[in-house]
Amino acid sequence: MITSEKIQDEPMKDLNTVSQNKHSLSPDNI
Repeated sequence: MITSEKIQDEPMKDLNTVSQNKHSLSPDNI
């Protein structure tokens, strides 16, 4: 799973994955 820590750690690298996971997980992740 992608946590806020990872999002801040590699925003560019996980940009696409984070975007998809946001929809997959829940609005809480936004």
